[in-house]
Amino acid sequence: MSELADAGSIASILGAIVGIGAIVYAYYIKRQVNDISKRQKENAQGPYKINTSKNMNEIHGYFRDIIRITKNLDPEKLELEENMDYTNVTSELDSYYNSNKKKMISLLEKTIRDLGVWYDLDKNIRPKFEEIIENFQWLTNEFFESNKDQEMQTRIWTDNYDELLQKKYKIEQILDSHQKTLA
Repeated sequence: MSELADAGSIASILGAIVGIGAIVYAYYIKRQVNDISKRQKENAQGPYKINTSKNMNEIHGYFRDIIRITKNLDPEKLELEENMDYTNVTSELDSYYNSNKKKMISLLEKTIRDLGVWYDLDKNIRPKFEEIIENFQWLTNEFFESNKDQEMQTRIWTDNYDELLQKKYKIEQILDSHQKTLA
């Protein structure tokens, strides 16, 4: 009987050792899975960060292009000139919007999507990037309307010109202050 008790003791000890080994091995596997998951998330964020950065610069480019079209404006006064040829500028804006509207809408959609999945973006910076998107949405949909007659188009863009400048400078300010985040 003592042999049976000795065998039971040995089996209990071996069972405890195997149990401890299984716990250690399970912990090791869980840690490896977490590390792999973390690396996958980090690698997945890279394209969204890069795309968002590229998109923000493209958005700024559209603002610059539109202001360049209205080049007859005096940048010192930031006001419309009285003797300016509005018809020519309105025609150029109409042409620009007709050829770029689909690209602008696509850029807007991509930027919203990429910013939405950039999960590790600082919560204090995200609203500023969302403001850039809102400004671009305004530029795309409200600053100039191609489906109106030329007189109405002129009235709309001239009334909105000061706001265009403010939004462009705000975008520049945000991009300049957050270059490190976008790099």
